[in-house]
Amino acid sequence: MSELKPRLITGAILRGQMKRLRALGWLDDVSANVSEATRNVMAKPPISLAKVPAYPTDDVARAVMELHGREAARDLSYHVNRDNTGPLVVPLVRSLLHMFGSTPHTVFGNLATLSAQMTRNIDFAYEKRGPDHGAVIISHEEPAGAPWFIGWEGVFVLGLELASAKGEVWPFEADPDGKRAVFRVRWEEKKKN
Repeated sequence: MSELKPRLITGAILRGQMKRLRALGWLDDVSANVSEATRNVMAKPPISLAKVPAYPTDDVARAVMELHGREAARDLSYHVNRDNTGPLVVPLVRSLLHMFGSTPHTVFGNLATLSAQMTRNIDFAYEKRGPDHGAVIISHEEPAGAPWFIGWEGVFVLGLELASAKGEVWPFEADPDGKRAVFRVRWEEKKKN
């Protein structure tokens, strides 16, 4: 039997988590509530461009969720991606919006391209379900828990923002094995002049 491909993320995400937790004054409390392996990674985070297993960020998000609630974990991901990985992705998003239309459909329909520099072994699909809503589907071989998927909700909130749309991302619906989740997104359709 072959080994499962692990979910990989860029070191910039973990570094961004540490920076955000420090700014919130939560770093020590979160550090005390993660595994020893995660504490070791937090103490010496990988370089920003390195592709590393996602488990430390999952563990950090789990601790944030337990200490400060679900919304805090979602907001952590939003801020980390906006402030740390966003600057790398925003020029590409702007180009896509210019070429294919300034709607969230463009952003969500191109997640594989937009996430290529930040993740590995994660598949993205998008279903347009109407002019102002759709569903993002992420899947991977390695099982993941709620903190991982809640983090993606924060990323998709940022996606709406990048498309200049006001809307919402519903809580994820994951398969029982933790290898696939669906995220419903909806926004206000832009009025035509």
